Amino acid sequence: QRTHQSTKDWYEIKQECESLGCNPIKLIQPVQTRWNSNAMLFKSVLRNEQGLKSVRDNSLNANLTILIPSDEDFQVIAELHPFLAKCQEYSEIWSSDKTPTVHKIQ
Repeated sequence: QRTHQSTKDWYEIKQECESLGCNPIKLIQPVQTRWNSNAMLFKSVLRNEQGLKSVRDNSLNANLTILIPSDEDFQVIAELHPFLAKCQEYSEIWSSDKTPTVHKIQ
């Protein structure tokens, strides 16, 4: 949420990612009514992991650095993301109007 409200914070993360050779993507803000947004959030956090860790370890912006996951948190996110991504995939299949879904789910 902070990176959506503060362009300076997102700019700092983006610059750090770019300086490390990462291609930064905007962090997804989860929506309470869409559980799939958590899978998208985890994916965006993992894609920006190097830059986020660098900002956490080197930035003087304490209001931002305190919000960046610890190394253990990144590990948990990495372990949970494949499961959430698979749930998101099936959710998109089930909600599709154009494809028959029963045989895909079976």
